[in-house]
Amino acid sequence: YVGKLCEGGLETQTAKLLVPLGVFQVTHESNEILRNVIPADFCEQIKQLKFVHYKGKDIPITKPLGGDMMNFVYVMGLAGFSSNHSCVWCTVHKEDLKVPDNTSCYDTGKKARSLFEQKMQLKDEDKKKKTPGNSLGYKCEPVFDDLFEFSDYVIDTLHMKLRVYDYILDGILVRASQQTKYGQTHIQEMEEKIEILNKHVNDKKIGKLVWFNYDEDKKGGSGKDKVKGIQLNGNFGGDLQDLFFQNFPYNKAFSIV
Repeated sequence: YVGKLCEGGLETQTAKLLVPLGVFQVTHESNEILRNVIPADFCEQIKQLKFVHYKGKDIPITKPLGGDMMNFVYVMGLAGFSSNHSCVWCTVHKEDLKVPDNTSCYDTGKKARSLFEQKMQLKDEDKKKKTPGNSLGYKCEPVFDDLFEFSDYVIDTLHMKLRVYDYILDGILVRASQQTKYGQTHIQEMEEKIEILNKHVNDKKIGKLVWFNYDEDKKGGSGKDKVKGIQLNGNFGGDLQDLFFQNFPYNKAFSIV
């Protein structure tokens, strides 16, 4: 679909403000499947759209492409996050990701990815008769060929926010499951925390969709001192995560420890 902005929030991304360009069904996401499903003439039509004539003027069109991180990997022909060069915007080695000042998603002098570099890397791999994608995290050609540069891709903030929520939730469960005592005393502490967490989701009117309980394998231990960790159950979608983290009772959930 096309809209006013690639990431404009509710004011620009409601159904009535979006114009569908095409609807394609895929069994699952992969570069090969996307290339086979999306017609070549569809891509060509988008490629030919370079200007919009408005009030006697030809206005150049900028065509960003939006999606989540995994979609970025498939669409742009990257090796993925298990690669030594896992960043989708630059070719820095994963061990150097902690030094962001040396990289850029636009400046090729700071390792920014580009279609030209991708083409050269895949060409070199083919000459060497090695498995494609070993160099700099490039695996294959992009789904849309040269229609979109790497810097044209816009990661939607919804999925970025949800991944942050995942990280925070994992920290909450680890912290809440910390063992400071043993035996029945520890079990009682876990029960009190689970009661607090379940009360919170019930107060948010999502208690029938998600709930907390014990997970025997969450923590180590053996015999009578084997402890139980706290786990979340249910379908914890993005809309529920927004509700869940509103006024979350951090102090109550952790003060029992």
